[in-house]
Amino acid sequence: MKKVFSTVLLLALTLIFMFCMTGCNVSTLFEEDDFDINTVECINLDLSTISNEYSENQYRAEETYLQKYIVTTGQIVEILSDTIKISTTSYSTLSITVYCDIKSTELNEILLSLNKGDKILIKGKMTLMYKSFGMVIHVDTYHIQLVTPTNN
Repeated sequence: MKKVFSTVLLLALTLIFMFCMTGCNVSTLFEEDDFDINTVECINLDLSTISNEYSENQYRAEETYLQKYIVTTGQIVEILSDTIKISTTSYSTLSITVYCDIKSTELNEILLSLNKGDKILIKGKMTLMYKSFGMVIHVDTYHIQLVTPTNN
């Protein structure tokens, strides 16, 4: 009996360790079922300054923003079925591109009304940031709001 208990305990601890090492968070498992972005405090992220923050101290920038909820604005560069790609409208030497991975079916209606060139505000969780021919950021997006439509 003790051997079975020890084996089960070892297996449970191994699973918990693997779960923690993959960066999973128990709270993220339930986000999509019972999640309201309007009840979450978001960091107001200025895309024109995040590149400088990242260049100055990558570790600090990641600790400040990764896996945190952010709100930011940008101009739509591309609209795909499950992602909107936005970029800064500033004229910095380094381009900043945000991939807004759509995480709520409630956004489908607004997606139909958006066009390339529109300026939008997004709210979501920053899941990835790195530099590769510019600054690249991925955000699990739960809210989109049109700020300025394209002048067609």
